[in-house]
Amino acid sequence: MVAITAKSQQPTEQVSPYTVASVQSAFDLLFAFVDRHSENGRFGVSELARRCGQTKNQTFRLLQTMIAAGVVIQNPEDRTYSLGYRLLELGSAAQARLNLVHAARTTLNRLVTDTGDRINLGMLSANFATVLLDSRQVTFQTPEQPSVGERFALHAGAGSKLLLAFSSPDYFDDYIRTASPLRRFTPYTCVQPTLLKEECAQIRENGYSISFQDLELDRCSISVPIRDRQDDVIAGISISSSAARFREEDRKRKLAMLMSASEEISARLGHR
Repeated sequence: MVAITAKSQQPTEQVSPYTVASVQSAFDLLFAFVDRHSENGRFGVSELARRCGQTKNQTFRLLQTMIAAGVVIQNPEDRTYSLGYRLLELGSAAQARLNLVHAARTTLNRLVTDTGDRINLGMLSANFATVLLDSRQVTFQTPEQPSVGERFALHAGAGSKLLLAFSSPDYFDDYIRTASPLRRFTPYTCVQPTLLKEECAQIRENGYSISFQDLELDRCSISVPIRDRQDDVIAGISISSSAARFREEDRKRKLAMLMSASEEISARLGHR
């Protein structure tokens, strides 16, 4: 059986003009380590260069850079290279996100059917934004559905404000410093850091967040936290609807449904 090299696994379509060649070469090299026929996952420079279609000098320089970053280690006995433990951190982060999406899937499906509204699942990102992990809505709704992976500012929208409220004080301060002056998305967006801080304190006390057209006109939302086995808030689930479907009785009903959904998803993640 002929081994498939990392280079031959790359897609054949035209490369984007925005692709950084050196970064692509580094990923080619990383994927060259993924060989189920290798007994110990160790490779020499020559073997890695051949698998990637690179020169030995290029491969050596990339390996030294990866060693400095902790994603590759060199074995002192035979001078071969293998994947480093820092990659476990990335894998753990990715697995946690996948576990969350899987745990929430059936609940999201039920919520969108029961409410007829848009249901969003979001998580805080390290670069001061909410990243959308999943989003569902009934097909006849006219507003365009946000894309999975899309990022949103933290000071507008119930889901984003919820995550900001349950973040650490340092994270809050860093966000204000990085995002200032805060963008005003609609006339109802809170762009005063002191008022936003007060609102976040109220969100923590209430245990939920409400947004009235502060991210998009005629869109209101309500959000509650999802917790892990350590009782940490790791994500938020929200219901977004038109202002006409967000009267007081609507909000109470949707909040009760979200609370039940949150308990269900959190329980699947080990929270008690």
